[in-house]
Amino acid sequence: MASLPFFAQAPDLPDSVCRQAAQWLVELQAEPAAPGIEARWRAWRAADPLHERAWQRVEACLRGLDSLPPRVAAGALSALPAPGRRRAAKALAVLALGAGSGAAVMQTSAGRRWRADHHTATAQHRRLRLADDSLVTLDAGSAMDVLFTDARRRLRLVEGEIFVESAPDPLAGPGRTPRPLEVLTKQGLVRTAGARFSVRQLRDSTLVCVFNGAVELCPAESAVALPLHGGQQAYFDRAGLQRSQALAQRAPGWTHGMLVADDMRLGDFLDMLAAYHRGGLSWSSRVEDLRISGTYPLADTEAVLRAVQALLPVQVRGYAGLWTRVGPRRA
Repeated sequence: MASLPFFAQAPDLPDSVCRQAAQWLVELQAEPAAPGIEARWRAWRAADPLHERAWQRVEACLRGLDSLPPRVAAGALSALPAPGRRRAAKALAVLALGAGSGAAVMQTSAGRRWRADHHTATAQHRRLRLADDSLVTLDAGSAMDVLFTDARRRLRLVEGEIFVESAPDPLAGPGRTPRPLEVLTKQGLVRTAGARFSVRQLRDSTLVCVFNGAVELCPAESAVALPLHGGQQAYFDRAGLQRSQALAQRAPGWTHGMLVADDMRLGDFLDMLAAYHRGGLSWSSRVEDLRISGTYPLADTEAVLRAVQALLPVQVRGYAGLWTRVGPRRA
């Protein structure tokens, strides 16, 4: 199976050097970091030109993560417990160096997003007019399939968030019931006859915000459809509604360059921020259930992370300008 473009083979680099570079990446993102790790890593790079070339491949791969629409760094690593993150980081480095056998796994993870009908990269938005005249705007790091037929208008949200301004069904007429516009997520279905609303795919839930009109939430493992009206937002999982609350906005904050949080889980907040952050962004499971509120500028993610560190008991650490990790603040 062909590898992704930036996972090119490196026959000029000995396998032992590739593995050393992979191990250094693991050590640099470990929590807590070993004393003097960065000084030893720099000494290793300076000790042999092959070491430097190997590390340059790691950097090229990590920079390449910015072009993957579904945020491989944040999504794949933060979803795993600590040992899994270490294994994933090592696999990432080995793939970057062309050392091999895990390439098929990584390609499968990213490939589902690349194969989506529409996707966006880091800090990129995309506005689409669908065949029924509905308008859809994709947030950064998002992916979506369009599944329209004569019997159904359906969008499948693969990753990220979309803002939908639905149009009436153009096929409706005498004797024909209008087709609702549907958005399918991992947790269920969002359905409307006419609304302006957004849908975000989170790790374990779906967030729906309704700005005008009304939608129905249809959790995958529930027979009950839950109404949601303009000025409301709600989280639901496969079993049902998790929580709902009032919504003051008229459109998603990101359409105006802002990340708006109202008593949001920090893990969900960082997941949204990762779509705008240059380089990898991951976080510890020990901080993801902290709550955060406020309005933050997406154009300066470093400033946002500094604000998070000032507001919450967390520590933000950068690794060689390539990776940022949010963990518990040390005593």
